[in-house]
Amino acid sequence: MEWPPMTAGRWCSVVASVAVYALLGVVISTAAKDEVTGRLVEATSTTDRPTRREVVADTTTSTAVEESSTTAAVTTTTMPPRALPARLAPMGTGPLTGSVIAVDPGHNGQNFMYSDVGRAGSLEGDGLLCNTAGSTTDAGLSELHINWEVGTRLATLLRQQGAEVILTHGDNDGFGPCADERGAIGRDAGVAAFVSIHADGSAPGSSGFHVIFPAPKETLEPAMVAESRRLAAAARDELVSIGGRPANYVGSNGVQERGDLANLNTANRPAILAELGNLKNATDAAMLSVDLSYTQIARALARAVVRFVSLRAAGAALSADIDGNGWPDFLLGAPQLATTTAPPPFQTTPTFAPPTEVPPTEVPPTVAPPTDVPPTEPTATAPPSTVALVPG
Repeated sequence: MEWPPMTAGRWCSVVASVAVYALLGVVISTAAKDEVTGRLVEATSTTDRPTRREVVADTTTSTAVEESSTTAAVTTTTMPPRALPARLAPMGTGPLTGSVIAVDPGHNGQNFMYSDVGRAGSLEGDGLLCNTAGSTTDAGLSELHINWEVGTRLATLLRQQGAEVILTHGDNDGFGPCADERGAIGRDAGVAAFVSIHADGSAPGSSGFHVIFPAPKETLEPAMVAESRRLAAAARDELVSIGGRPANYVGSNGVQERGDLANLNTANRPAILAELGNLKNATDAAMLSVDLSYTQIARALARAVVRFVSLRAAGAALSADIDGNGWPDFLLGAPQLATTTAPPPFQTTPTFAPPTEVPPTEVPPTVAPPTDVPPTEPTATAPPSTVALVPG
């Protein structure tokens, strides 16, 4: 088939058609790109993540990622809605009546399911680490189980002493909250104390507990830092009183100052994070795998909170029956016990047994012996001596 010759008019028509189609393609491409960009912007603007202001980590076993201008912003997230806190009413009256205490069982049951939970970046691109899934023992016992068991028992004991307790997450089957959000829960409620429960995952040769308090920062009131230090010392003393061993690998004498923990940095209240032991150490793992240990640790921390709050409010430590045995607990202020020498591990039986009533025994009066020398037994009297007269 022979093509007809191309006239000038035909050439103009072809060129015009090509130009129209090219322009139409650019318009369609631009519109599609705008639509995608709009969806990403909308997803970013509607996220429930709060504004991030500080580069911090949420656990002692994580490394904070520093802010950098080269940090790539993350535009998608797999994280679901956060777990909600639970506000629990008092269950009795006591030295904590009128106080609100925040208890933060570290991590949450579904954290491990979402890869973004430990990401080094956030939607805001500020490098914040939200949270982690926590550590485990070599036998497979999870840190989050230990944290939850101790935390919920602590909450119950505090409520029995009159406190209103806020759990940072109301169950152990959800996701989050992020570490800074947990601290903000305590801050916004104006709590008298914020106690975060964790267990470490360090080298097997490392063992013992340590209690962390926040380092001074511009965003923290100096008084809150000082109060946090005092609360940490009270918790340390009480843990030592039940046989706890101060850590041999971090901190000093069972306490440590840190400036990179998000929950402590955002709380701006008297706040501590208690690392109850190292789950990779056989001795610590065995202790933290026993149900009775959770009860004893919770009692020790409850005594620390009562001691801290009552001293702050009344100027004197008030007595409280934490263990419910009918006897006031001895609220310990035992710096002499908190030494660098390792005391025995946590006891498997209560350390302080209630005093028993011992009836007085009848003791006959004691008669003091006379001071005079008792008379000696009479002896046979010698016959009088006679003088023999010699005749002269």
